[in-house]
Amino acid sequence: MSTTTREQPPFETLNAVDFSFTRRAWVDAAPARVYDLVSDVSAIRRWSPNATDVAFDQGAGARVGAWFSGSNHRDGKQWTTRSQIVRADPGTAFTFVVGGAEDGIVRWGWTFLPQGRGTVVQQSWQLLRLDPVLGTTRGDLDALRDYMADSAETTLASLAQWIAEERHPDTSRSEAHNPSCIRAPLVATPLYCARLAVAESLQGVGSLCLCVPSEAFAPPGSMTCVGRSTAVRGNTG
Repeated sequence: MSTTTREQPPFETLNAVDFSFTRRAWVDAAPARVYDLVSDVSAIRRWSPNATDVAFDQGAGARVGAWFSGSNHRDGKQWTTRSQIVRADPGTAFTFVVGGAEDGIVRWGWTFLPQGRGTVVQQSWQLLRLDPVLGTTRGDLDALRDYMADSAETTLASLAQWIAEERHPDTSRSEAHNPSCIRAPLVATPLYCARLAVAESLQGVGSLCLCVPSEAFAPPGSMTCVGRSTAVRGNTG
């Protein structure tokens, strides 16, 4: 067994475009409602595991060109970022760039696609330029991307849970997550559907496993889970 450590490519040879990801989840609300929640940047602390104290500049709001600040934490460290909105299409898309549109370092984007009675929410992250403050090797940047992907997955699942509890306050956390979904019939609640979609996206599947209301495949009021070659139906209760 070789003990040789593979050399990391020089920092100068790395390409920012190689560092990105996209995660998706279905949530039980209309695109306009989900857009309103996400574009209110001060609310992100409800769902994000590492963003706190996010607020628009005085007099600013969810419109192109507006700036906001946010505190972030990772591995015991805390820092503040400045971000600028570059796209704000109600009910459709919301995008901002950390560092500003002119010379930003990272772009975060959200899109909202109607699906059944709810919305497929897509969250994406793209490194825009290299900067030693984020890392100096491919390993550093891979780790950063993976950390941010984990954060996005948690954010999407938490957003779905928050919306589900808002719509169905009697739905408990334990009822909302049934790990037997892919293997057997289930009670397909909105939160579980989101987590199922996230799990499938983690596996790099081209067609995500989504649970959506579908009168075409199941009785009214039920959900249909479709992922790869698996289809499972369950009553939403």
